[in-house]
Amino acid sequence: MRSITKVISGLKIHILIAIVAIFAVACGGDSGESAGTTAGSSGSSSTSSSSQSSSAAPAAKPKAADKPATVQGAKVDELIMGLISPTRDYFRSWVKGTADQVIKHDPMMEWLFEVSPETNTFGPWLATEYEIAADSMSWNLKLAKGAKWNSSSGKDYGEFNAADVVHNHALWCDPDYPGREDNPSSGYKVGMCQVETVEVVNDHEVNMLCSMPCPDLMFYYGEPTDHVQYSKAQWDMEGEQAYETHIAGTGPYVMTEHKLAESISYRKAPGEHWAHPVDWNGLKMTWVLEEATRLAQFKAGETHLTEVNKDLTDKLIAEGYKMVKSTGPAQQVQINFTGNYYGTEDESRDKFIGITGKLTDHPFTNQDVRQAINKAIDRETLKEELYKNRVTNAYVHGFYEGLPGYDPTWADRFEESHGYDPEAAKALMEKAGYGDGFSAEAWLFPFPGAPELIPVMEAVQVTLKRLASS
Repeated sequence: MRSITKVISGLKIHILIAIVAIFAVACGGDSGESAGTTAGSSGSSSTSSSSQSSSAAPAAKPKAADKPATVQGAKVDELIMGLISPTRDYFRSWVKGTADQVIKHDPMMEWLFEVSPETNTFGPWLATEYEIAADSMSWNLKLAKGAKWNSSSGKDYGEFNAADVVHNHALWCDPDYPGREDNPSSGYKVGMCQVETVEVVNDHEVNMLCSMPCPDLMFYYGEPTDHVQYSKAQWDMEGEQAYETHIAGTGPYVMTEHKLAESISYRKAPGEHWAHPVDWNGLKMTWVLEEATRLAQFKAGETHLTEVNKDLTDKLIAEGYKMVKSTGPAQQVQINFTGNYYGTEDESRDKFIGITGKLTDHPFTNQDVRQAINKAIDRETLKEELYKNRVTNAYVHGFYEGLPGYDPTWADRFEESHGYDPEAAKALMEKAGYGDGFSAEAWLFPFPGAPELIPVMEAVQVTLKRLASS
């Protein structure tokens, strides 16, 4: 008998959106509400591309209310974080890009727009003021003044300006950009490149002209994506590889050491940061895949922050450790089906080419199969057992309640079409001609901020095997 054993990545099984949290050592002060540890996704931020698009220009700098309410001051010179994985252990974010890798960029680099840690809404960053045109075909951006480029090399790359915005757009969207070795790729590239032209008004003002209405520009040029701002002056002076060895950024820290697959160290940049003062003189991100090792390092005092599963979360809280929790949803968990591509596979290059208009003959291309798999998964049990009910359902990719465009009717509609119903799932498999199931593969891998990701996939495997054998 054939059986459905595993399931992988085209159309999605939407499971959960999680509140991100991380542990701090007990001496670090109470962060308030204690809640679950970091929960994760199969590869994307949960901030939706249906981002806020305001025609009103905000204040020149983020409001004080958008910053954490209290600052206690640093208790250590260097904050050490015990994390799972860097995802991509390099710094050119357009090379096989994914937003999941930019945790490494965050201390030293900045975006045009940020997501407020207090309100979870888009707001100003290096674009200190912005306005969308009435027809949504362009945006006018006023740029930060005094945002200095800093690097461990100590070289003077000047200050962030309009030329940098032009440069970063071209890195992603100019197919023949001089000096770029690798073609850019990212799930967000299409959205980034709906901007056809960056028109320079002056050193601190640009117009971004789009090929179509682009009300979601703040998302694609903001913190949820891999479109961080790189220095054009450094590119012109030293070339692309300088972004790997001594990358310049406008953030409050500079990278001082990168040990491949092991750690990245940062020190506070010289002078006062243009917008956000920071407490620690240094930061260090360490990468350890094994949860037991991360936990041992944390309890031994070798790291000050770490991420572990929810069961360990509760034990650590009971021992007096403190939780640092995000103020809203931050990651999503999803399972993607393979095979849903209208193309012809070129096996010699391991890629799809051309447009055939036809899907391959594969179970995952059958809508009934996809619906059956959705209905076979008991999300409530996963939420209770693995996430301790510290998550909410994600009905549409990237959306959670409160985002612009969220539809409250999705919950009821989802329950009817994709909610847990093993008998309906079995009937759909019979209808699709797969009553005895079929075999497929899944990749089990650790993921930053997602210690539960592997057990989630293992639980789904067991569920689907039961479906085929019932």
